[in-house]
Amino acid sequence: MELPSKKDWPTYYQEIKRPQCLENIFVRTVSVAVQSECNGHLQKHIKRKEYHTPGEFATDVELVFSNAMTFNQEKTPIWEDARALRVCDLWFPTSKHHLETFYRILSAC
Repeated sequence: MELPSKKDWPTYYQEIKRPQCLENIFVRTVSVAVQSECNGHLQKHIKRKEYHTPGEFATDVELVFSNAMTFNQEKTPIWEDARALRVCDLWFPTSKHHLETFYRILSAC
């Protein structure tokens, strides 16, 4: 899930002050091998993971769903999907242990 186009949805960026999407969260969570050229040689680098705690991860996931519910009218398909995912135990398990386990699994991808 990507952010809406600024060209097609300028009102989204006027109303939503902290846009976030699941694609950005995934990129921040997963290590990425990056190739660069240095003195004519290709080198591989591992981009560091940017979430330092499960709480930082959970905050960004919550932001995706709250933004979707803020921008879209109640009872529309997107609003309903965001509401359903927001309360799903996959994203916000009832115990800290489950959240940390989910974060470690996603980070290992």
